[in-house]
Amino acid sequence: FNHPERFAAAASFSGSFENRWLEKSSPEEYQFIFGKREDLAGTEDDLAGKAKELAESGKDKPRLYMGCGTEDFLYDVNVEYRDMLKDLGYDLTYNERPGVHNWDFWDPEIQTALKWMFPER
Repeated sequence: FNHPERFAAAASFSGSFENRWLEKSSPEEYQFIFGKREDLAGTEDDLAGKAKELAESGKDKPRLYMGCGTEDFLYDVNVEYRDMLKDLGYDLTYNERPGVHNWDFWDPEIQTALKWMFPER
């Protein structure tokens, strides 16, 4: 979202679009990644804020792909973010199916996303 001119498309698998869960479950890891900031709103790491900012800018938005397993611990976060992106008018392809936060879900999902990203191949 920070450099839409550089990317025509992007994909996410079991994405962590907000990080309150990480701050609560592993404060050390959260601090390692984000520093001592308790609130990411308005920062470069605020994915919801950046998505809204780009949508309101009038600049071209990348096509987006999201895949998440219905038993993934980040499922609710992904559904919330999916709905927000659709409301903002993003060209979003969303795929969910049974699965958890692991490579058994991600391996086939990556293949699906590559076909979506490069349909002519």
